[in-house]
Amino acid sequence: MGDTLQDRIINYLIKKIFLHNPLLFFYALNNKASKNEIKPFLHQIHLLYNAMLLRPVRFLIADEIGLGKTIEALSIARYLELKENIKKILVLTPKILREQWEAEIKRIGGIPRIIEDGNGIDKIKNIFQFKYDSAIYIIVSIDLAKRYVDKILQYDWDLVIVDEAHNITKNTQRGFFIKKLSMNVKNILILSATPHRGDYKDYLYRLKMLDPTLIDDFDRLNTQQFYRRTHDILVFRRTKKLVNALENKRVFRDCQFNAVVVDISEEEKRFFNLLENTLKSILKTSKKDSPIALLAVILGKRASSSYKAAIETLNRIIKANIPKIDDIDVSNDIKNLFSLSFEEMDFEDYREISDIINDIVDKYSSYLNKEQRKLFENLLKTTSNIIAKKDS
Repeated sequence: MGDTLQDRIINYLIKKIFLHNPLLFFYALNNKASKNEIKPFLHQIHLLYNAMLLRPVRFLIADEIGLGKTIEALSIARYLELKENIKKILVLTPKILREQWEAEIKRIGGIPRIIEDGNGIDKIKNIFQFKYDSAIYIIVSIDLAKRYVDKILQYDWDLVIVDEAHNITKNTQRGFFIKKLSMNVKNILILSATPHRGDYKDYLYRLKMLDPTLIDDFDRLNTQQFYRRTHDILVFRRTKKLVNALENKRVFRDCQFNAVVVDISEEEKRFFNLLENTLKSILKTSKKDSPIALLAVILGKRASSSYKAAIETLNRIIKANIPKIDDIDVSNDIKNLFSLSFEEMDFEDYREISDIINDIVDKYSSYLNKEQRKLFENLLKTTSNIIAKKDS
């Protein structure tokens, strides 16, 4: 905020008028430095209105994809900043979405800071030592943050925003971390377009984070009557169909899905056949928990993901040149890679999973003997035609 007469008048109007009118507040959010104007829909205004009335603010924002959950969360954050002077906001998100959050925070005039690694988490206290005109939004990958629970908890967060919250499940590192965090903060927003993924206990586990007064007997809570009572109090879920009805126009067009069956090319078939034979050959001559067996399993997993992933890993295996370590123990790396639950290996965390895989590949590729390395090199040669063409 500036110190000119115009700025002081605007600040006065915001506090005296806009803070009591969710529609005007949304328009006041527009940052003059941003070309992307915020034009709120009625469902977004309704959510902000509820945030103005309820304390503390602890919501599950469960709108369908494309209905503006990020802006909804940030409008609430900005409102709490101006109304209650909150300054420390933690945004937990999959790594791949950090820059998107950074851009949206700048859009509303906030100050974002992305934390890249453990050293960055140590430096959060230095960020907070400076005095800023606006709240500071610390953006951290949830899978980085969960490795530094104690350090994250040492800060008095005014608001925590958790994106892609369907990945927070019982008996996982993410679940334990967010549960512990939710017990130590006043305001928390969790966001997910798919809040219920078939397991009602995981869903209720997330709701109990928001409202710790809920009973622990999830079987008793799992009723339509209970779920109805949570709507527009704890859970805010709107669909595109509902938004069209509220706006009385086709804001969102109907979506059509068509299945297309695609056969793989002959080159791709040859690659998969050779890959299978190569991995069988290597696994036959390797011990169960050896570095070589781990490399073979990783390559098989990467190939099932995509040709590109397999080729990247093959190149890395052949080119990596880190010295061997005597009496190597691969158990920790196996645990890091394969002990994650399905939810914790969600596609949104692709970059982080890739980081783990690349570290393991770099560490163990030097354990290949000449014969094994030759098998991988021959396999890589078969990919040249696949790379030249668009894969199926």
